[in-house]
Amino acid sequence: FKECLRMQPENIQVYLQVAKIMLENIYDLPSLFETLPSSARDAAPTTASNMIQHEQRPPFLDLVDEAISYCERAREIRQPSHPRALLLLAVAYSFKARQTSIHTDRQALFQAAINELREAIRLDPYDSIAYFHLAHNLAFLNDVREAISAIETSLRLQPDDKYSLHLYTILLTSNKQMIQAYTQIYKATNEFPDISLLLTKAAVEDQLYGSEQSILTCKEALIVWKNDFEPVMNKQSSS
Repeated sequence: FKECLRMQPENIQVYLQVAKIMLENIYDLPSLFETLPSSARDAAPTTASNMIQHEQRPPFLDLVDEAISYCERAREIRQPSHPRALLLLAVAYSFKARQTSIHTDRQALFQAAINELREAIRLDPYDSIAYFHLAHNLAFLNDVREAISAIETSLRLQPDDKYSLHLYTILLTSNKQMIQAYTQIYKATNEFPDISLLLTKAAVEDQLYGSEQSILTCKEALIVWKNDFEPVMNKQSSS
């Protein structure tokens, strides 16, 4: 790809493809142009117990910085900017923010991601993925009201996206809208028997209906886990 860049230095698609491959290598996801799930590990604030791991710069952040530079170059080449360049740049900013221990730097990176996403949405107001990432980053800045508005727009554009349904549920619970949260997570788990969705459903049920219903859902999650991972574990043990 770097040879392609040398031969086609004004082709923004090459810049975006290089950045996309770098970030996918870090995220280990099928596509960064699909909706990204959040994880508890990603969302966890930096505390005294995990500060040590942030004292030294993780090597993969060099790849993130390189991906950012390619996205920024793509943004400069084409004016007005390509919405996907802005989206990918925002994803990179957000990922870097989640690995940054200094609070002011984290906040600045999340805000930078939000700014890029708002511009991407201005250029392409029908991109549900951009709205999802906007909601995700607003949530990191504790702007729950705006995050809910963004995720609702994302779901209007793509009603059956499981990651958007999951994020919407979490935002509603943080806003103490438990009945509405249960409606969303119930819909999501009916369509997608996913472990993380089922565990979120169990947490909401514990608040609404008590531990008995929550335990039933946890058992369902264990069955899904067994079906998904037991064959893999058996294969590894036999090899």
